[in-house]
Amino acid sequence: MIRDVLPYSGLEDIANDHYSVPNHRPPRGLVKLGVRIGHALQGRTLAVAESFSAGLILYSLVAAEGSVSWLRGGIMATDPEVTLSVLGVERAPIGNARSTQSMAAQTATLLGADVGLATTGVAGPELVGANRPATISIGVSVERRVVTEHAVVSGRRDEVRVRGAELALRALLATLGPQPVY
Repeated sequence: MIRDVLPYSGLEDIANDHYSVPNHRPPRGLVKLGVRIGHALQGRTLAVAESFSAGLILYSLVAAEGSVSWLRGGIMATDPEVTLSVLGVERAPIGNARSTQSMAAQTATLLGADVGLATTGVAGPELVGANRPATISIGVSVERRVVTEHAVVSGRRDEVRVRGAELALRALLATLGPQPVY
C-alpha cells in the first residue's frame, strides 16, 4: 500500500519533541511506542534493520523500559552494499517491497528474533535514484508472514526520520495485533 502522508497533527508532537543530539534523548512519543511494542510482543523478541532513520528506531526502543528482555538488537545500514552483504538482500531499487520484506525476515533470522522490523528509503533532501525525498518503505516479519507499507512524508530531514520511525513502530504494532488498553 502506498500512501501520501501530509502534515499530520498526530505526528507534530513527536516531530517537535526537540529531538537533537545535544539533549541525548529520543523523542518521548517514540519511546512510549516502544513500551507498547514490548507489551504487544507477548514474550517474543524483536530485531531491527534500518537505513533512512539512521538508528533512531533502535535508539528509541533501547530507551523503552524493559527492552533488554525483548530487543535482540539491530543493524543500521545506510549503504546499500551493507544491506546486500550483511543481510543477504538482493539488489533492488531502494524501497522495493520485496527487498524490504527480505530485510525484515533476514534481520529476524540473523539476530535470532521472532519478529523483524526493517525500514529503508530516502530521508532527503536529495533524490536518490528514482526515489524522491521523504519516501520510506517499512517491512514487518512475524511468524513467516511479512507485510510492507510505503509512505511519503513531509518535512525537513530530521522530521522525515522521526515521522518515518513513528510510522514504522505503528506498523509493527498493527501487525502484532490487537493491543491491551493501559
